[in-house]
Amino acid sequence: MTDNQARTGAAMRHFRPPLIALLLLLGLVLACGQDPGAQGAIAQVRATLRPTFTPTSPTPTDTPIPPTDTPLPPTDTPPPTDTPPPTDTPPPTDTPLPTDTPAPPTATAGPTRKPAATPVPPTPTPNPFLLRDNFDGSLGGAWKPFLNYWRLADWNWFWDGGAGVNGSGALGHNCCANGGQAEDALMMYLGEGAESWKDYRVEVDILVPTEKGQWQGLWFRGQFEERSRKEAAQWVTGYYVMLGRNRVVKLLQLQTAEDCRERACQNPQNQYAFNNPYILREEKIEGIELTRGAWHRLAVEVRGNSIKIWVDGVFAFEHVDNEHPFLQGTVGFKTFESEPVYYDNIVVTPLK
Repeated sequence: MTDNQARTGAAMRHFRPPLIALLLLLGLVLACGQDPGAQGAIAQVRATLRPTFTPTSPTPTDTPIPPTDTPLPPTDTPPPTDTPPPTDTPPPTDTPLPTDTPAPPTATAGPTRKPAATPVPPTPTPNPFLLRDNFDGSLGGAWKPFLNYWRLADWNWFWDGGAGVNGSGALGHNCCANGGQAEDALMMYLGEGAESWKDYRVEVDILVPTEKGQWQGLWFRGQFEERSRKEAAQWVTGYYVMLGRNRVVKLLQLQTAEDCRERACQNPQNQYAFNNPYILREEKIEGIELTRGAWHRLAVEVRGNSIKIWVDGVFAFEHVDNEHPFLQGTVGFKTFESEPVYYDNIVVTPLK
């Protein structure tokens, strides 16, 4: 045996036919059964196999390997990035365990009390009057006689508990009692804030019981200041309205440095004097009777520089003072030669 034959025999002994060769052989066997010419081809194939080869049919478990997918083209591999060095991780801290919070004590429900209602104070009723006095008692401290003149004395003014309307009390004045000579006299109301009154209605009942009485009336929009005896008869401003005989009504104004007549302008001592007014207007009023021994109701309204006068409900006249009007002030009583005169039921009402 040659060396080539020996190598061939060794190779045949170690030959392991691949699976595809087996499949080809099986196909030829099946074909031979149908094609006689295929027998010679089979014989040639068998001649190439080793004598110990026994063909076997493929088992059902052998599964043909499908063709592999077409390989994708290689992609560019990005360069590796620098990995930052690891940071030190702080050691874990111990978490304190939660403590049990004591539950608040449960309030014992008691009977619910309804709060007591706060009493609402009654709304005060505004006083509709600035002044109201019926003189049923003694004179209050707000009434003050003007005395800054040598003839005047406080005892010329008096209170009489039975001389008023229907036997009530009244304020009286007698010029000549006890030998006095207080022909002109003025009683002033100087209550708090009275000299700041502006627009109002003042009315009063007046009685001259005998034929000796002369002019009696009201002082209104008045102002007063205390002065010494050296400034005799001063210091007063305001208006007078006076009732006289024969149904005559006079409106007079006290003289000032800005509003004076004749001698008063030349003699300052005659200015602001309670006994030196000048006449603004004098009217004889029809429809009234100013009889002695009877009560008469005198009323005056002042609003701005307008002055309106009524006697026993009968309108007398209106006067508008366009020169130097007195626009605010208190009230009072003015008399002249009274023996005696009485005043009762004075009322001062603010005007809206």
